[in-house]
Amino acid sequence: MGTEPNLKINWPALPSAVRVEAEKIVTDLLRKTQDSELILESILSLGRSREKELADPVADGAVYTPYPVAEKLVNHTNLQAGQSVCDPAMGAGVFLIAAAEKRFHLGQSIESIAKQTAGADIDAVSVEVAKLSMQLWSWLRGTTGVSFDGLVCADPLINPPTNWVKSFDVIIGNPPFLSQLKSRTTRHKNRSQKLKQRYGKLATQYVDESALFLLASLDMVKKKGTICLIVPTSIFGAASARPIRERIDEVMPMTGLWVGGRDVFTDAKVDVLAPILSTEQKPLVHVYFQKSEMCPTEVKRENNGSWGAILADALGVPTLDAAIEKDLQREATVTADFRDAYYWLSERVEENGFQTHRKKIGKLATVGLIDPLTFKHGKKEVRFAKKKYSEPVVVAEHNPPNDFSEWLKRRRVPKILVATQTKVIECVVDEIGDLIPSTPLIIIQPMNPNNIWHLASALSSPVGAAWAASEAAGTGLGANTVRLRASQLNLFPLPATSPEWDRAADLAQSIQTQGGSEKTFRDFGLVINSAYGIEDDDLLQWWINRLP
Repeated sequence: MGTEPNLKINWPALPSAVRVEAEKIVTDLLRKTQDSELILESILSLGRSREKELADPVADGAVYTPYPVAEKLVNHTNLQAGQSVCDPAMGAGVFLIAAAEKRFHLGQSIESIAKQTAGADIDAVSVEVAKLSMQLWSWLRGTTGVSFDGLVCADPLINPPTNWVKSFDVIIGNPPFLSQLKSRTTRHKNRSQKLKQRYGKLATQYVDESALFLLASLDMVKKKGTICLIVPTSIFGAASARPIRERIDEVMPMTGLWVGGRDVFTDAKVDVLAPILSTEQKPLVHVYFQKSEMCPTEVKRENNGSWGAILADALGVPTLDAAIEKDLQREATVTADFRDAYYWLSERVEENGFQTHRKKIGKLATVGLIDPLTFKHGKKEVRFAKKKYSEPVVVAEHNPPNDFSEWLKRRRVPKILVATQTKVIECVVDEIGDLIPSTPLIIIQPMNPNNIWHLASALSSPVGAAWAASEAAGTGLGANTVRLRASQLNLFPLPATSPEWDRAADLAQSIQTQGGSEKTFRDFGLVINSAYGIEDDDLLQWWINRLP
């Protein structure tokens, strides 16, 4: 049956489920009765078992990477035999195994691979699982007693190992996604202070930690090395990450992009991609799609942190060559409300027709009730403040608080309401001011109310959708959705005054008041495109396909 090699494993530190699985793998390796690929699958499953032991893996950012994903990314980095590899957030080591497999099959010895493999994790138990996995892998491939001393328990963002500076040919992995907009994953104050001490102004309050791993990797990679880390798609468009993107573009601009989508991590439910960074001076970015086996596409590389434009190009957003005369801030004020408005409304929303001593002052408008030039109030059930409504209205007491009264006064005016998390710009016109907006709607108040339908037609146009997809690519919940900010809409491009724009304004008003079919939207799209000086059937069809 053979003799068990001298494995340097801290068995007591391993979770019971991992220990049981590992003992079975040891038995299979001793008996040599199992197919090697099946044993490799068993070794890789140790990471999944470790994840199940965690109380809240999503909150910790400890989400297991499927091995086929790790394999693909290793191949996209063009890893060669003899190159050193580091995963700065290795978890149970799935990327390190994929990198070891690649180099082994290219002819590199296991002893050499062990010396050129490094990784870190802040979870000591995961480090032990990674060491176990790598030793079992080396035994599977024919060499026993190999030590993987480069795998350590450390926090590379704050205290990276001293021997990591400019040390690695390839840095690859799946660092934790820790959004600072959700209480579940918000950094502790003490950690925020340490990050600011290390990275200065680049460690902004809202930046996701995965973006900081990209930044930290710049100090770890060799001059001619490669960085490939999985990050949430939001990193490509988030304003908080822009200084980091700009810094990266100065040092190691993007030469490749892997687009994973929303299905890679089913538990985390996050849309992901992975920029591939290198010092190679390439004018184009090679784009790989997880769901496609086709050759990579090529898109123009953008500088100055404009990664959203690269993503938009990769996703097939049409390039605009529109006739632009001015931007929206010349014609309107663009604002968004804060949480105070939500709390005021949460106490003053009722079902229409409900008997109350308070006065009805308007219809509640939410993101879910707005489609392109369509307001679904009374036609679609909506949830607001943890309650469901069929026809929600806002009511006010006889003598409401001053702050609330002032806010209502500002909002009960003619305006355009713009939804967020959409594939095109979805807006509706409130000509008389009886729609009461809830967060996170964006409010556009024309300086001249007579121009309200002109502005709405421009916002609703194919040009507007393409502009938004390029300007804010990656900011939504998915790669194909956008979450515009009021500050971005200030710069929305408007066409010159023309009969075509007048006609488009009339069509927009007709669609909202009478309803719109695909034909009416297509007719509208043709006319407003013409106002922008564009005769592009591809742009029109792209827009039609994105309409809800």
